[in-house]
Amino acid sequence: MWSDRNLVWTDFEIVSDMQDGFDASVYSEIYCPNRITSTDSKVYAYMDPNQSERLLDTLYDQQLLKHEQYHFNITEYYARLMRKEIVKKGRKKISKSELNHIYEKYEIKRDSMQEVYDSISEHNTNQQQQRYWELKIDGLLRQTAYYQNPDILSYQNYIKKDTEYFKHIYHTLEHKTLTAYPVSDINRKYGKCYQVIRKDNEVIIKFYSNGKLINGGYFETAITKITRPTDNSLEMHYYNADHSYNTKLKRTISKVHWNINKDMTISYFDSNNTPVIYKAVHKILWKRNPKNNNLYATYYDIDGKHITNRDGAHHERRAFDTQGRTVKIEAFDDKNNPINDKDYISVYDYVLDEYHKIKRVRLYNKEGNFATHLDEYNIHYIYDERGNLEKSVNLDQNGDLIENKNSICTYEYTNDLNDNTTSVKRYNANELPTTGYDDYFHEVIDYDTKNRILFKAKYHPNYVLVFDDVKNGALKYEYDNDSIYYTYNTDAFNNIFNNGHGVAVTKRHTNKGGHTIKEVFMDSQKCFATSEEGIETLSYSYDNRGNLIKKAGLDSIGNLKPFSKDIAIVRWEYDNQNNRTKTTYYNVNDQLANGEQNVAYKLFNFNKDNMLVERLNYDKHMKPALYDDVFRTRFYYDKKGKDTLVLGFNIRNQPINGVSKTVSKYSEYGKEIRRIYYNSKNRRTNNYNGVSAIEYLYDDLHRYIGYRNYNQYDRPTNDWQGVFSEQRVLNQAGYITKFSYFNKYQKPVIGPDGYHSIKYIFDDSHFITKESMYGTDNALKSNSYGVAIYEYTRAISGLIHSIKYYDENKEPIEASDGAAELHYKPDMNGLYYLDKKYNAEGEEIIEKENEDEISSEEETQTEKKDQ
Repeated sequence: MWSDRNLVWTDFEIVSDMQDGFDASVYSEIYCPNRITSTDSKVYAYMDPNQSERLLDTLYDQQLLKHEQYHFNITEYYARLMRKEIVKKGRKKISKSELNHIYEKYEIKRDSMQEVYDSISEHNTNQQQQRYWELKIDGLLRQTAYYQNPDILSYQNYIKKDTEYFKHIYHTLEHKTLTAYPVSDINRKYGKCYQVIRKDNEVIIKFYSNGKLINGGYFETAITKITRPTDNSLEMHYYNADHSYNTKLKRTISKVHWNINKDMTISYFDSNNTPVIYKAVHKILWKRNPKNNNLYATYYDIDGKHITNRDGAHHERRAFDTQGRTVKIEAFDDKNNPINDKDYISVYDYVLDEYHKIKRVRLYNKEGNFATHLDEYNIHYIYDERGNLEKSVNLDQNGDLIENKNSICTYEYTNDLNDNTTSVKRYNANELPTTGYDDYFHEVIDYDTKNRILFKAKYHPNYVLVFDDVKNGALKYEYDNDSIYYTYNTDAFNNIFNNGHGVAVTKRHTNKGGHTIKEVFMDSQKCFATSEEGIETLSYSYDNRGNLIKKAGLDSIGNLKPFSKDIAIVRWEYDNQNNRTKTTYYNVNDQLANGEQNVAYKLFNFNKDNMLVERLNYDKHMKPALYDDVFRTRFYYDKKGKDTLVLGFNIRNQPINGVSKTVSKYSEYGKEIRRIYYNSKNRRTNNYNGVSAIEYLYDDLHRYIGYRNYNQYDRPTNDWQGVFSEQRVLNQAGYITKFSYFNKYQKPVIGPDGYHSIKYIFDDSHFITKESMYGTDNALKSNSYGVAIYEYTRAISGLIHSIKYYDENKEPIEASDGAAELHYKPDMNGLYYLDKKYNAEGEEIIEKENEDEISSEEETQTEKKDQ
């Protein structure tokens, strides 16, 4: 029977020869009973060792064994699809003929995929396609992870048995507990679920994760007890798993009272019944509108003073559906006028499905218009059969597909049995794979049964592995025990290799809280290697709240070693709100270091909202020191938490020379629209670029589209490079299609990169296919490489397949590398490997010494153009 145990060669019969010249063949099938009964209820994939064959010399070919394993995995995938369909139909609708129909349907599909797998991978001889299919099949198994259990009777949706366990609960504002996604006793040990015990005047809700009663879930605690002392009152008590009060919560008791008009008051207390503040308030009075049953909230502190809630609203109105579920939330000021809350939203509009999950949310501003300043303001959610998010779709005001601020329209998710998200795929409004601004299409994370990460990788489309700037690829995790594990930097073919700093393996030691206390860096041979910071080992210490309080750099034999200038140790201190208030630097002798810019201490002060209000720098003698020319910096914020004023002081605690005061102004939707500079005499002055104020520009969707410069008198001015304004044109997805530079007379000028304007053309997947540079006369203009036009063709992965260079006359030109055209080899590793070069006449350039990987100069240019 298929399991997580992989096949080994001893599972195969040894034969002297095989048909068609093969070296091995696995025989796998799916067992499905004629009827689902208590004694015959399993549907499973199996391999028959007696009919699976191999030649004697295949013993050492592990890649061939992997190829056969994936034939078996395909069989398991279709066994899961059978289980899924059987479970969906349910016990009452499954007959012998229906089971046979399901079996035959998936057998045909299984045989077809087995043939395609062999055909495209060329029976394991095409390394690139073989690896693609391995990753594709892994993805199919992730999609069907809920159906790993062969026993059909283990699935709640099949047996429909009464249960106290549910994957999802919804607690209404008036304290009714709704449940959805019932879970069988067998499956309640997987992932998160709630036990809901109902009694006459009491409801007890217990939260479990992987079968263990722990703090977390809807109420952020292990046990929630809801009681009704009287007909018009209710209390909620929050407990740990041992039934003691959960004092880590901001409140441990909530008390609710209804008056004769059905108005509702909610107050918060600690375990000693002492009034406390929870989510910025102590008491909420909900006044009921008898006409529509809406509730209108007013907030109070412990002294009974009217205050705002944590979102900055004086009042809140809620509307409900027939089940008491909140379908609309509106924010108001103290005069009962609509306002935007701290997230610049005035109205939250919800549509819930039959399982009490939000399937649509629409967000509006105080004018009643869609909140287009947000990344997303009209979102549709789709959930899987266990209530986990399967897809989220971003829509515009008309309900049409549109990209968010990251240029993503749709996210697709898969989850494992323990409710871990195991993959995320992203698509644009054309419903095509896209990489967004963070340059990946598909993220994969695999977990073990203890919820520990086993594998993590990001991919371009078509399972081409993403590498970061220092050539970190996929990460494989290996655990010695619960406190020591290794991460391996691997390529697309699972080969361990050194990144750009020579590190391939990192050994980590963790404490009981899961925090890393030691990191050891090694190369692919597990010999000591130096990290990006130039050290072999890092050690860490934490306080009892989990705050990092010490970091030390060590060499290979455990001696202290500097990782930045003369700094070998950094120590931190925190306030009661876990804000970092002090940073101190030490050298290899554990004495105060000189530090960067001779700063040994940094002090930080925070306000009651945990926002940084002051930063100070001192040398090792505790004397004021300058860091970036500033000793002390003061920050001031508006009601929305935006830093509207920044002041800089010198070591004499006087305003610094030059710019000592920076004032920022924001739109009503939190976008910085103007930055103004002042000197120590509080007079307008110029910044390092020769301007006194910068105006930031946005389009109708609040996307940044350029800036304008002004002098001390708020008149248009040019910066030191002669530029007054930069103007950007964006496409629907938010990518720049053109940007240009102008002087204060609105005349075209050359910008900092040597051209007046640059234009980009994108394909339907939003990859650049052409970029052109222009001078002030709007004629093509060459850059320092002599290139005015770059033309790209793209591989399926979206990576560049070829580049062509053209001059100002649109003629092919040989750039600094001596080529007018470059072609790259397709590879499952998302790195650029040069295939061919051509000159301006279209003739292939034959190198004296063929180098497979492109030069650093070519790689730099290519990566730049691929962003």
